[in-house]
Amino acid sequence: MSPALLSTGLLARTAREDSSHQNSCSPAAAALRRERSTERLLQAAVSCWVSRDYASLSHALLFAARSHAPQHAEQLASAHCPDNTRSLHSLGDDRCSCSLVDIGLNDGGTLLQWPKSAAAKLSRGDGRLSKSLLECVGSARTCYTGFEMQARYTARLREQELAHRRKGGRIQLFTETAFAISADPVEAFVDPLGGGVGTSLVGDTRRTYRFQDERGRYHKFKSDDPLGSNTTLASLPVSMQQRVTRTVVAAVDAGAFLCEVAAQSDFVALKLDVEAFEFTLLPHLILNHPAELARLSLLAAEWHEYSLVGARRQQVPVGAEKALAWLLKGPLFNITVLDWV
Repeated sequence: MSPALLSTGLLARTAREDSSHQNSCSPAAAALRRERSTERLLQAAVSCWVSRDYASLSHALLFAARSHAPQHAEQLASAHCPDNTRSLHSLGDDRCSCSLVDIGLNDGGTLLQWPKSAAAKLSRGDGRLSKSLLECVGSARTCYTGFEMQARYTARLREQELAHRRKGGRIQLFTETAFAISADPVEAFVDPLGGGVGTSLVGDTRRTYRFQDERGRYHKFKSDDPLGSNTTLASLPVSMQQRVTRTVVAAVDAGAFLCEVAAQSDFVALKLDVEAFEFTLLPHLILNHPAELARLSLLAAEWHEYSLVGARRQQVPVGAEKALAWLLKGPLFNITVLDWV
């Protein structure tokens, strides 16, 4: 994020452009000024997205940021990484030409493939960014990092990491580790069958079952029971009726990680597939680490608003995924947001 993007002049210009819209987001933006929280941010983002009032939301976020870090009252461009944080110890000391980050690796199949797929999608609308991604893929100075919580994939990911390094690649994979809002260990809900939602930090998300019957036909069932409730569908084969387990996994502070990545990279792109945790993670980064978040050139996000149930469904307003993408694409962050499926 450049200081110019956060100047008074830009906000004034945005305000004039939005003056034709009904300012229905003002009360929500005012509430965000009073209470700096994830829930207030989501409500304000949706309200302002509906009325296309980016200026009011921008002012509220700048006010929140200045209240949180008054030493950077004039701009959000100066990010200072914690001195005691160094997660990327395996990438060496040399600067990365690109950092390609995969949050939600599963078996590692997406690590090297997702930037190519993203470049192909972007080629139809943003040829410049598409070209940059392909140049990253072809560069020996590109650094790959990834996160996966499920222990079932640890051995395979370790093999992939070792094979990549033997070829001279720069890679670090965080296994049985969450990309979270702090570095404290967190509780994860693990579906032992890995059908649909394999693992999530959100218990109130719909559980999906996929399986193949004795005739080779594939079936898919969705349950409105929360993942964390440990219920199963009685209509499923006995082999499918396994309970979700709860386990504690290590965590890396997402804000500190992004700060470190941005400090040692010329270009940062991130794929995010965290099974509905994005509605906690992204608001946290917006409120607490806006400068670090704004260093992303690309966010390829898989959204899971449709999968929310229970209490979390009530906390996340309808339209939150569209509103967050709109906010991040706008002049305050200027990130290219790509829907990832």
